[in-house]
Formats: sequence, structure tokens, C-alpha cells
Amino acid sequence: MGALTVVGSAVGAFIMWMAVLSPCPLLVHGVWGGVLMVGAWVVFVLALSYVKVMVGVILRDEGHSALVWCGAVVQLGSLLGAVTMFPVDFIRELVGKLDGMHKEEELQTSGIEHPVISHSHYRHEPYHFNQDQQQQQPTRGPHKTL
Repeated sequence: MGALTVVGSAVGAFIMWMAVLSPCPLLVHGVWGGVLMVGAWVVFVLALSYVKVMVGVILRDEGHSALVWCGAVVQLGSLLGAVTMFPVDFIRELVGKLDGMHKEEELQTSGIEHPVISHSHYRHEPYHFNQDQQQQQPTRGPHKTL
């Protein structure tokens, strides 16, 4: 069981390494890159799932309270992961939006609204500030306005 834990953890570290290299991980443009990542995920899930089940089997022999404590520790781990990652993700998103606002000011000086922070319903079309109101209205067909 110890060997499977080490193998699963090593494969998990490899998966994290590939995520860090994103968007250009190893063998990104080849078929073998996809095969490598799918294989890594399969080995990771199988190895650590087997270890988790075996820990449950061992603790079942110890008694009901051991299983309860095992479940509580698993839930505590999930809570700690969520509490750790939520602020990190929130701060990353906030910094991205603040950076976008800075870029919006640069684009407004040239007459184009930032496409990410666009208030238009049609984000694929740049909104030009220097046009009059009739030219800004999107149309459906040659003579129909939305």
C-alpha cells in the first residue's frame, strides 16, 4: 500500500507539473501528449482510490468510531482545500479584472472598448465610442433591429 501511495503521489506531482506548464505542456501538439495525460490520470485515480478503500477496510476492522473519524478527516481535508483555494482564485480573478480596467482606459483613448469588460451584448464586435447612436445598434438581417 505504501508503494501505491508513492506511485499515486508521484503521478499526481507529474499532473501538477503539466498544469504549471499549461498552455504548453510536454507533447502538446502530438497524440502521445494526450495519451500520456489520460494514462497519468487513470494511474493516479486507480492507485489512490485503491489506497483509500484499503484504509477504509483496515479501519472497519478497528470499529465504527474509526470509520467515523476517517470520514471526518476526509471532510476536513476537503474543507481545508476549499478554504485555501477560494481566496487564491478570488484574488486571481480580481487582479485580472483590475488589469482589464487599466487596459480599458488605454483602449478608450483609441476609441475601442475592452472586449473582456465590454458592456455590449455582442462581445465579439468592438464597441466604438466615436460612432453615433444609429451605427451602434446591432441589426438582424438587412433592415431589422434587435
